[in-house]
Amino acid sequence: MYIKKPGIIYDIIPILCEKKEFPPHTPLIIYKEVQPNMIRKMDPNLTFQQAEIKNGDIICFQKTLITEKSREFIAARRICDIPAFYKSLSTGIVVQFKPKYKDREPNVEFELVLSKRSTYNYVVKHVAAHLYTDPLKLRFTTIDPIFGTHKVVIKKMTTQSLSAMIETTNRHLVKILYYEIL
Repeated sequence: MYIKKPGIIYDIIPILCEKKEFPPHTPLIIYKEVQPNMIRKMDPNLTFQQAEIKNGDIICFQKTLITEKSREFIAARRICDIPAFYKSLSTGIVVQFKPKYKDREPNVEFELVLSKRSTYNYVVKHVAAHLYTDPLKLRFTTIDPIFGTHKVVIKKMTTQSLSAMIETTNRHLVKILYYEIL
């Protein structure tokens, strides 16, 4: 969209709402992408010139969430705003989960997109939900980088991050976790 420098940011809200098929006066929060991992909220009362919007800048927007709804999202660890979404892009990884033993049920391979910062408990909760099993009955293993096929049990530590769970000694991310239902 083309704008005029002296134009007020608030004036583009109806246009943005129309493009997303929102009602015309839907309350929006508008952000400027300063850098790929730096998102700043814009004051809708400023002009584009005051907000330092230049040719090619990226503007992002979202509906204003009611406070209760945003609390629910945060409690459920869901992304509730654009800065959190951009942060998730830099910390999110696809982890492949495979059964440790191919001859046991369930023999399901699947992938989950998780944050590298997810805790052990968060990971085990989501894997258990995917497998329809009790999280307390799950155990994870990973391949030992030194011996190749030897699998190492990941100890249940509530403060351990997913990144630490899948990191090998030579600092390459393996991105595969083996599960076992006990």
